[in-house]
Amino acid sequence: MSGLTHEELSTASYLDAGATGSIVKATGGTVCMITAHNASAAVRYVKLYNKATAAAAADTPKLRFHLAAGASLSVSVPNGVYFPAGIGVRCVTGVADNDNTGATANDVLINIAYK
Repeated sequence: MSGLTHEELSTASYLDAGATGSIVKATGGTVCMITAHNASAAVRYVKLYNKATAAAAADTPKLRFHLAAGASLSVSVPNGVYFPAGIGVRCVTGVADNDNTGATANDVLINIAYK
């Protein structure tokens, strides 16, 4: 995956990621960048899953990101992180893998660049 150019990446953007997972890519893929901004007054957790179907509280995330109130994050991985089954995302209010309290729509803006 090294040497990727911006033209080779697909992007997905979410304003309403919540407890019911969203499918970024329904087949194997590589996440190369994620940005997120938490506009709410409370902590939120963005979780990425190795899933071809919508992730749920019973699933274990492959990556977890803590977003403090009003905070932003930007993570770029030049060689990417491979998700062989597919790429899924959820955004919840609790750190536990089985947390099922979704963020409110427009609380967190998530952008993912993947191949």
